[in-house]
Amino acid sequence: MHLSATPTLFEVKILASRDIHCPLDKLNLTTLSFRGIEVAAVLTIIERSKLPSLKEFEMHAHVLSQTEAEHLFRALSRCKASQTFENINISSEMKLGSTGDDYLMVVGQFLCFKQLHTLRLSVRLPIYINNDLFEAMTSWPHIRFLLLVSPYSYTPTIMFRRLFTALHQCPRLHALDIPLDTVNIDIDHTDESFQHASLQELILATSRIPDVEAVARIVILMFPSVDQVSPGHKCPTRGCIEVQRRRERFSFRASWDSGRTRGCIDAQIHLDSLRASANLDRSI
Repeated sequence: MHLSATPTLFEVKILASRDIHCPLDKLNLTTLSFRGIEVAAVLTIIERSKLPSLKEFEMHAHVLSQTEAEHLFRALSRCKASQTFENINISSEMKLGSTGDDYLMVVGQFLCFKQLHTLRLSVRLPIYINNDLFEAMTSWPHIRFLLLVSPYSYTPTIMFRRLFTALHQCPRLHALDIPLDTVNIDIDHTDESFQHASLQELILATSRIPDVEAVARIVILMFPSVDQVSPGHKCPTRGCIEVQRRRERFSFRASWDSGRTRGCIDAQIHLDSLRASANLDRSI
């Protein structure tokens, strides 16, 4: 049976590198998924099809080069579904060698997706988002999951001040995984009144958190709904473990004593941090 004979078909999953002879724009597709297919074939399908109703795009490739990724992002931004896209999930398995001189520029191609709810990229390439973060958050008022996973330690990081400025634009954000600078902390939590109430999961994939206490205070006081600080795809580091432990201890105490002042809170966090450090030293 030809695909064009199924006008009520809304979801298509393509699992092999075969030519698609029927233009997909003849279908009212809302979901398009690729797995185990060459990137060139995916590009051909997207470029031949208008996909005006597409809401969800997913692709899992074995290998995805920087050039292929940039061509894919450009093709997605040019299809008619740019005004209906809600979820984009792109991943690859193999980690390609990189000198660190070039970065994958993500945000610019995706700013047209005004209805975006989820953007998850795990593409084994160094991702750059720093200067575009505020514009991205402004363009994606409905964003709930922003997960940009990179295995490279030299990926440019985002300062907390820039992050807070951008977060004002996306009050519905639930999960965040972007390269944060946890070494050069440019805010003082005692002077900040900002809180982001909807964020529930914060990924700290960095291997360096020199001042765990400062990061823990930022998470506890400015992201009150965060119930999980995790390292994402990486192995847990000592810094990430301690941040999560201190957050858990403070959350437990705050649940039965909500009337303390910030000074009292800071004192309790410091005391809990000393205890957590002593316990972790004994367990390592």
